[in-house]
Amino acid sequence: MNATLTEMVVPAQIEVLAAGLHLPTVRKVYRRLAREVAQQGGDYETYLLAVLREETDDRALRRVQRRIQEARLPQVKLLSDLDHSAVALPPAAQLAALAKCDYIREGRNVITLGGPGTGKTHVATGLAVEACRQGLRVRFWTVATLAAELQAADQDHLLHRFLSRFATWDLVVLDELGYIPLTKAAAELVFQALSLRHERRSLIITSNLMFPEWTEIFQTERLTTVVLDRVTDRATILQMNGPSYRLTQTLATQQQSARGEVEGATP
Repeated sequence: MNATLTEMVVPAQIEVLAAGLHLPTVRKVYRRLAREVAQQGGDYETYLLAVLREETDDRALRRVQRRIQEARLPQVKLLSDLDHSAVALPPAAQLAALAKCDYIREGRNVITLGGPGTGKTHVATGLAVEACRQGLRVRFWTVATLAAELQAADQDHLLHRFLSRFATWDLVVLDELGYIPLTKAAAELVFQALSLRHERRSLIITSNLMFPEWTEIFQTERLTTVVLDRVTDRATILQMNGPSYRLTQTLATQQQSARGEVEGATP
């Protein structure tokens, strides 16, 4: 086989074999890496290691992206984007410890309490992303959406199936507990869902109401007491009372923009 024919046949065979083995990254990078390794004087083993490393890294990235997509987060927000100098957020060291996801492996919960705009959802979403990065399966709901889906499943005689699935997620994020009142029937269904995860799987709950006010959500003191007993058991409570994080960020951005306009206008 002459050199020209080899240059045509070998890449074609690599393409076919890589596709058959489901190695999309190998198909994209093998030529570039061959040139780079050759230029650096590397051998075949160095080249093979480089190709396999690219494939492995790319698979890990795609796996995380699938986990994040599966979680149905309203927005992808990172803990690293939080400005701890702007508002009274939980200590960065505490969030870094939670980002290791040991609480998920131990079946413990995280509850964030505070007024509107204080960064509760940002923190919850950031922790959810960290869980996705570690290969854990995450699902996000607002409490109102979860209640509506539970009621729909109940009406369709699919509640058992829904609850069985709800119990399997490694981490469930329930956002905005207390923003919209629940009916008695909806509150009881939410309680049923939360109870299934008690001491088995983890929850992150965000609420604008302090614990004594949760009777506004669950209608009765009896039900509220049982809910609190279960969700707070061994939980990490993040108190986030302070000025609105969003408002602080908006004002800071506007001030920075105003300074830029003044400096730009200065002769």
